[in-house]
Amino acid sequence: MPRGVVIFFSYILACFCAAITLVLQIQFTFGAPGLYAQPYWFERLASGSLVALLGGLFLAAIPALFFIVIAEIYKKRSLSYFLLGGALATYIPLVTVIATASSQNRYQMAITLALQFLIAGIAGGAIYWAIAGRTSGGSA
Repeated sequence: MPRGVVIFFSYILACFCAAITLVLQIQFTFGAPGLYAQPYWFERLASGSLVALLGGLFLAAIPALFFIVIAEIYKKRSLSYFLLGGALATYIPLVTVIATASSQNRYQMAITLALQFLIAGIAGGAIYWAIAGRTSGGSA
């Protein structure tokens, strides 16, 4: 399989993993008590994951592309490099979410969301490394 295809699908799967991680964290932090005992919790998870996935695909694409290109050119295969890249790639989506929050609760949730986005980015970086990052700079 061509290297570009592997990179493309690895990025999509990494974004999907990060989106699910983020939605689950947000639901457990800001969600109502007993949320998962209610009917249709899976639909809420799926729709929230889709929104987070689309946001991640587009908002995190430029920083992630930067890390991916550097890894491919310099053959960086370290897990720590991709974990750091995933964490830093969530900076633009995080700023976008905080900037669009209402002014009265923006600063209250900024630290919590920063930690949640960081964990989601690390999860995405780990998935990307497991699929494509281990062979960076080489053929698939």
